[in-house]
Amino acid sequence: MGLASTIRSHSPAMPVLIVVSSRRQTRLTALELIAFLATEDDPKQWLHQDKTQMTDIIATVRESNLKLTLAFGIGMHHTGLHQRDRKTVEELYVNYDVVNYSFLTSIRPPIRDDCNTVSVTCRSNRGCVLSSYNSLDDISHETINKFLSNLVERSLRDLECSYCMEIGEDDCTIEALTYSRISSYYYLKHQTVRMFKERLRAELPIQDILSVLTDAEEYGELPDSAHIKTHLLLQAHFSREQLPCSAYGTDTKTVMDNAIRICQAMLDVAANEGWLVTALSICNLVQMIIQGRWLNESSILTLPTIEQQHLYLGFPGPIEGLPELVASCKGRENTFAAILGEELQPHQISQAWSFLSHLPVVEVRLSVKGWWEGCGEDQRSWLDVHADQEYVLQVSLQRINTGYKTQAPRFPKNKDEGWFLVLGEVERRELLAVKRIGYCRHRSTVSLAFYTPEKTGKCIYTLYLMSDSYLGLDQQYDLHLNMTPACIAAQVNSEVTEAMGGMSVK
Repeated sequence: MGLASTIRSHSPAMPVLIVVSSRRQTRLTALELIAFLATEDDPKQWLHQDKTQMTDIIATVRESNLKLTLAFGIGMHHTGLHQRDRKTVEELYVNYDVVNYSFLTSIRPPIRDDCNTVSVTCRSNRGCVLSSYNSLDDISHETINKFLSNLVERSLRDLECSYCMEIGEDDCTIEALTYSRISSYYYLKHQTVRMFKERLRAELPIQDILSVLTDAEEYGELPDSAHIKTHLLLQAHFSREQLPCSAYGTDTKTVMDNAIRICQAMLDVAANEGWLVTALSICNLVQMIIQGRWLNESSILTLPTIEQQHLYLGFPGPIEGLPELVASCKGRENTFAAILGEELQPHQISQAWSFLSHLPVVEVRLSVKGWWEGCGEDQRSWLDVHADQEYVLQVSLQRINTGYKTQAPRFPKNKDEGWFLVLGEVERRELLAVKRIGYCRHRSTVSLAFYTPEKTGKCIYTLYLMSDSYLGLDQQYDLHLNMTPACIAAQVNSEVTEAMGGMSVK
């Protein structure tokens, strides 16, 4: 109980902020403090809130472990908590209603603190104090300088081996590469992006992409065979299996917290390499994580209360997925109930209908901006464009029905709807452009820049509108392009808005 003794010695009455290394350690530290309080005459000595008021506050908390710790004046804060639970704990800490506050990471938590204290640390200063830890023979200026120089050099070499930076031939200049920007943007370890570089390939099946995801270094701190456990937990999530204990549920939340940003980083890697099939598979993996279903299952199974047996007993042949089901119901719940027949109870039908009726229905319009010389007589089938020329595909999106929150009862966090726009050439399996967009509240226009091939002739580019939340709602549009010889003499900036009649919608 050294931690409890330290708290009693240095801050017996004022709030204490405890920084730990992982979410699991957050819970273990809080339980250790509770065990200490159980041996005291007043177990609630750290609770600075009226018991009745605290009981009312605890009733609003979702996390069961947090409910237990708050009763003893101990708060927990980590990314796995629901946003409202985190806000509740932050307010209790700021108001001195809880004394001990266990925080997940090693950085300062985002809380206003009126103590006016600042903690400053420097590697060189710590090198002097912790010379034995750093294997320093002495703490002279020359030894410390040599130690830090070697440390910087090793770090740069590690980053170079991870494809994050390039060290110049003079060993004095360094250049950040694309993978360093991906690592920094998504707050990933450099070992993770190196693994992406070495293991991601063109046309990688989704099973292999799942293995790459679960081998990310960010999952290394999970207890007991971290990467194997991550893989099994995700499989259980997709299969909707019952977990044997609550600890696995906590670990699953940890996996979910990191999965989306890791997948988005993988998507950026695939886009950087121009891998169309791999990029689309990563988008599908994100959908699987949000909805908790396998890609090869019917998207109808994402509806609440709908199970595999209902597909054989209730749904007619033409209805294979959510788009067909939405079209068949035509916005009427009684039609949906008639399709299900007597397979479900009325309240189950209402629950499934609430999910179905709020699925996003998005209208898409396309136009192309660029440079033309002259104009063909008939561009409705094939759009004439110049070879080796940059054009901009403008995609206009509008959500026809209302709603913007993702319906994802299997995902631990609230999430807004979003989309991936992917432009590629299917014949060459090449990705040309990708862009992430948020919720389409009203009509919004997104631009995708692309270059036409150098050779003249006909080719088909395909635009994919991929949901980042739902399985089975993706849309696909073909752009039929006829490459004419490049011309620099007379370039006219024009816009073709109605020349997409030949595009097929799949």
